[in-house]
Amino acid sequence: MPRNDQYYDKFAEWTDSGGEPEKVPTYDEMLDAISLYWLTGTGASSSRLYWEGAHAGGGPFNAVSIPKVPVAVTVLPAEIYPAPRSWGERTFGNIIHWNEVDKGGHFAAWEPPKLLAEELRNAFRTLRWNGAVVWGPPDPGDPLATTDVRDRRSDE
Repeated sequence: MPRNDQYYDKFAEWTDSGGEPEKVPTYDEMLDAISLYWLTGTGASSSRLYWEGAHAGGGPFNAVSIPKVPVAVTVLPAEIYPAPRSWGERTFGNIIHWNEVDKGGHFAAWEPPKLLAEELRNAFRTLRWNGAVVWGPPDPGDPLATTDVRDRRSDE
């Protein structure tokens, strides 16, 4: 089981904090997160995806093809592995939102929480049409439907 200083090092590496993660999450928030892994014994399992990706030869970018599910991506500059758009386009067939922002890292809910909320709103807004959530392409027989999901925004 990793020690607290090892978790602290990950916070330092994976946040957009200049190596001082306590500027982003507080010490109490970091201790809460560390305690969650420590007390539940889930530190190793939380890293499994990264380990498997590295040992499969593809690193973090060996995701399975997802051709139809709407996918939204916000690339944060201090993320562990900032996703290149070329990878996203090869992997995801239905990118509804892609944005590269100027701040933030792996812990987006702590670092730029307002920016994360804005990104979520922008991504899901593209799926709304007359207040309903729309999955997939518009019905060609629907006279109100358009061919571009971006044209179906109801609140812009």
